[in-house]
Amino acid sequence: QSIVTINEPKKAIRYKDNLMFVGSCFSGNIGCKFSDRLFKTTINPFGVIFNPISIFKLLERVIDKKYFEEDDWILHNDRWVNLDLHGDLSFNNKEEAITATNNLIDKLNTELSEINFLFLTFGTAWVYEYLDNNQLVANCHKIPQKRFAKKLLKIDEITEYGTKINNKLIELNKDIQIVYTVSPVRHLADGAHNNNISKSILLLSISNLSSNSYSDYFPSYEIVMDELRDYRFFEKDFIHPNELATDYVWERLLYNWVGEDTIHKIKKVEKVISAANHRPFNVKSNAHQLFIIKTLKMIKDLKREVKGVDFSEIKRKLKSDLI
Repeated sequence: QSIVTINEPKKAIRYKDNLMFVGSCFSGNIGCKFSDRLFKTTINPFGVIFNPISIFKLLERVIDKKYFEEDDWILHNDRWVNLDLHGDLSFNNKEEAITATNNLIDKLNTELSEINFLFLTFGTAWVYEYLDNNQLVANCHKIPQKRFAKKLLKIDEITEYGTKINNKLIELNKDIQIVYTVSPVRHLADGAHNNNISKSILLLSISNLSSNSYSDYFPSYEIVMDELRDYRFFEKDFIHPNELATDYVWERLLYNWVGEDTIHKIKKVEKVISAANHRPFNVKSNAHQLFIIKTLKMIKDLKREVKGVDFSEIKRKLKSDLI
């Protein structure tokens, strides 16, 4: 096995930190690992976005509070869609679309000013331009392909726009740490060679963007491609990393980028979550009732140790079974 060297982070992740994950579906998978362990986490608020320019464009919109307007929406298949957003953010009427997404911009502007770690995961350097207005899009929304032109991003344009957004992020939030990753999901629809060219452009761009005190790089791509390097770590399509691979990357991130004291706390939180998810044969049995009381006491003690973690949903779930 070829073990990938993971550079020491500029600062370690702690429970009190606010985290945000933006980018490909792989970013969402790793983000969920933190969220499931009760870290304060925001995951792909604009939906899954694959290319870096669209990611930067949305971040700039949030930072500058540049709200969506009527012209930003297209009626397609009886739904209002936005070429800068994922299909998850489509709506039945235009007014609802504008209101909901602009409220989201306000919410995310506040979050960006307070977060400690912003993970940006790039999936591809291949992009599509909408021919009606030459707009580079985040999602084609199954609009006929003849209305788009495909092109490959250049390293310089990613670096230039990314540097601009980095500076805006730092101006908004001086405590932010930007962490770049490249998704190990291969875009083989572009062809194997073109996929490799795309990933190379992303890696070279990130090399330019992460050479400062407020940016870092985590080698998700290299871990899957070089450490795992086996189809048993992929789904049946041989393209998407499976749960086993995601767990492996999570553990590499955990034991290299999370402080030892925080890892100790994570283990305790996992124990409480596991206890809350336990489903006995007889909920009303004395043994299970005592188990619930004991687990609630564990949570009470843990709250003093792990400041700021929200155990309310777990407590509600446990108390619903109390007699």
